[in-house]
Amino acid sequence: MVSLELLNLCHVGIKRAVGHLFQTTEGGKRKLYWPVFVVALIKVGIFLFCFTLNQWIHEAEHIVPAGCAVVVALSITRVVVYFSLHQQALLKRTMEIVRQSVESAKTAVVRAATQRQEVERPCNSV
Repeated sequence: MVSLELLNLCHVGIKRAVGHLFQTTEGGKRKLYWPVFVVALIKVGIFLFCFTLNQWIHEAEHIVPAGCAVVVALSITRVVVYFSLHQQALLKRTMEIVRQSVESAKTAVVRAATQRQEVERPCNSV
């Protein structure tokens, strides 16, 4: 696990890997890029879990599922960082589609509730 992260640091370089944590704004200022920062914090949590694994797991047969969960979690973090760094246009488009879907579902629910109220009103006035 640590070797995979060190391999990534050697491939990209430490300076560039730290640079991924920041994003340059239109004004030329650098600000923290939250998606990558949050994933970095999750990775630190995963590392802390692995370093303290002997405190969490006492049975030998539970080590393999825990190790599998760690590998899956690190794989997911790599995919999230990849999409947030290199596929921003795809990510923005996907988020826009999700936002539009939520808005249309909200409109449909409001419309259905309004129609239901209109149908119930004549019955209550009689």
